[in-house]
Amino acid sequence: MSGSAEVAQEAMFSGDGKGIVKNETELRESPIPCRREDFSNGRFYTELTKKDIPDKKRIWRASVTTIVQRAVPKGVGWNLWLGNSPSYDSAMDYAGKAAQIGDCVHSFLDCLVRGQTVPTNAEWYDDRREQNVQMDYRHIKRLIGFQMFWGEHRPEPLASEILMVGEEFAGTADLIGVINGELWLIDYKTGKPYEKDHELQITAYKMLWDFAFPEEPIERIGCLYLGDAYRTARGAFNLKEYTYRPVEWKNTVEQWVYLEGKNGFPPGPRFPEEFPAEISLYEEEEENA
Repeated sequence: MSGSAEVAQEAMFSGDGKGIVKNETELRESPIPCRREDFSNGRFYTELTKKDIPDKKRIWRASVTTIVQRAVPKGVGWNLWLGNSPSYDSAMDYAGKAAQIGDCVHSFLDCLVRGQTVPTNAEWYDDRREQNVQMDYRHIKRLIGFQMFWGEHRPEPLASEILMVGEEFAGTADLIGVINGELWLIDYKTGKPYEKDHELQITAYKMLWDFAFPEEPIERIGCLYLGDAYRTARGAFNLKEYTYRPVEWKNTVEQWVYLEGKNGFPPGPRFPEEFPAEISLYEEEEENA
């Protein structure tokens, strides 16, 4: 997720969220400060515990989503969709727009969890694409679905959009919260349910959280699916619980290293090529020569 949302900092919900107590608890941050950057070969995170180190000399860890996208086959459905598209460029343009909706919704959901009000005419700035995004029904209906989820399950949030770095990989968990006395890790999804991919992804996030907060291990993991096609409250959201699969995740990481690493080491970020500020065939004459 990238970008930022400008919202009013007032009550948390209105309408169907009436009666929900606003969250006043300070949300957790990772004990290991870090930042994330997007490169041509995926998203990577680096720790910020040591300053004044050039980026190319830092230790970078690939994001969970990058590992899943590059190591797990997308399946027959994806191949059929891609093959039936008018062109590869048009398919990527459609995928990019869908990703932008997801990034925008994630940003606004984070605002909601942190106790802010999101006006339905709000704009969101996409800093990766350098453009403003005006909220429309595709965003609003997903936010309403989230409001309904919150009203039904009443989570007590501990963390929202928390960046975490482990020994081999890194990632951002959308929501950590207590529901009915159990600690949940929930990942928001605004697209189709690719269940195998999503199960691996939130397995990895649980591993990162448990590594950062061993005294408070995650008890249950799931994805919250939010769409815009529903017509009744019944279809506004779907919280699907998944099984924790650490062995399968370990195999996925090994597969990724095998496919894209070198000599058994995982790949690092591919930095943009640097060019000189100017080019000349002749040396400039020294002054007073």
